[in-house]
Amino acid sequence: MEEIELKAASVFSIPSSTSYLVDLRRRIAAEALFRESGLGSKPVGPQLSLQKIYGRLKEEDFTGTQKTSFDFEQLRVLTTLLDIVLDRADFVQSSPTATETELPITNTSNGNSEATSATETEPKQEIRTELEAEAEQNFNADIDALANHIKRIQDSIRDKDSRKNVKLGLLGLEKRLRYAVRTRPAPKTHIFSSEVAAGRDVDTNIPKQRDFMRHWALKKKADKEKREETEIPDNVKREDE
Repeated sequence: MEEIELKAASVFSIPSSTSYLVDLRRRIAAEALFRESGLGSKPVGPQLSLQKIYGRLKEEDFTGTQKTSFDFEQLRVLTTLLDIVLDRADFVQSSPTATETELPITNTSNGNSEATSATETEPKQEIRTELEAEAEQNFNADIDALANHIKRIQDSIRDKDSRKNVKLGLLGLEKRLRYAVRTRPAPKTHIFSSEVAAGRDVDTNIPKQRDFMRHWALKKKADKEKREETEIPDNVKREDE
């Protein structure tokens, strides 16, 4: 059994009943996933970044699914480790800085501390709300991109009974990112919608689906017209008889 599988076995044996055990699981999982000794000696979140995650996902044990010698069982283990390491993706969360959103508390221009009036804080509060909304939108966009990357790995695996658990693991991670890690589920867009509301995420498959349905409908209409042109009316049949 390889070292990564041994570490993974130890991770899976640890219950997640307390915050301490959850953190311990995540630290061991990070060391196993990134193969970096000592990575788990500190909290994992501050040591992670999207670049680090993508760099790992581009390695051969995630991308070489078309090779005959590819180890799908190891990919299943790596997917579970990745799921544990990602957790709530706290390393992606980018909140507005204090300097941008800090509300003034006192006014010392006359040497005395005075409470800032409500009218003076309102513009600052609006700015903070806008910055928080932008940070949330950026966070969700990053999570969507990561979920799409996971889906591409899943789609690259050919359907076989022996690979079912691997695909289910990747699918589960993708769905967890979209519906549990994302601050809110992405709004669904109808394939025939011509426009998408501002700020909404666009499914890149929608234009293809829309074109397919349009071509299908046109073909059906053309086939129907062709049948009607070649079909002999009943009254003509009776006259011929």
